[in-house]
Amino acid sequence: MQLTKLKDFNGRRQHHFRMLYDALAPHEDKVVRPVSTEGLETTWMRFPFRLADGIDRTQVQTFLEERNVATRMMWSGNILRQPGFKDIPHRAAADGFPNADRVMDRSLSLPTITACRATTSATSSRPWTN
Repeated sequence: MQLTKLKDFNGRRQHHFRMLYDALAPHEDKVVRPVSTEGLETTWMRFPFRLADGIDRTQVQTFLEERNVATRMMWSGNILRQPGFKDIPHRAAADGFPNADRVMDRSLSLPTITACRATTSATSSRPWTN
């Protein structure tokens, strides 16, 4: 039964992704938006983005959640910072993995759920301007 709804669900997720992508376009100095691989049709389950340096992720997350927009921190990034992996043998440059650390420390994701209704109003309020 769910497979019959897949095309509609994917279409709605893609629509919500595009709404978020477009809403954040004027703020490229504050956020790094995700990029899809050219030529692929991607259905994002969430909308990941990275905040610019100097923007407090917790404040942005609180701002959005106070407006009933569920956010999630990105737990990927530098897997060596996860307790289960921190002591595994590995190779690393002297400065470690700064890009992976940046993703882990500065990123959030928003839902692209099929019933999502609050995406545009939450992002257009610019939580990073305060």
